[in-house]
Order: sequence, then structure tokens, then C-alpha cells
Amino acid sequence: MLIDNIDYFRSKPVNIPKITILLDNGYHPQPLEIALKKVYSITHIR
Repeated sequence: MLIDNIDYFRSKPVNIPKITILLDNGYHPQPLEIALKKVYSITHIR
């Protein structure tokens, strides 16, 4: 699902302070963090 919507993250301006991703059961934050860091510079994920 993240790959299907990756263009959304690529089009986001860098100056937006927070993006929230809601995860369903079965998703692990670590692989998502790695994938998002490739596209969007992330300084902190909670």
C-alpha cells in the first residue's frame, strides 16, 4: 500500500512539520521508516 501511494509522499513539501501514518495490525514501523527515509527526509518518527 505504501508503494501504491509513494507519489503522495514525494509531492509533500519538506517544510510540513508532521505527517501521520496510521498502521493497521500486522504492519511494522521499522520497514516503513526505512522506505519513507528514501523519499522524504525524516528526523524523528514516533
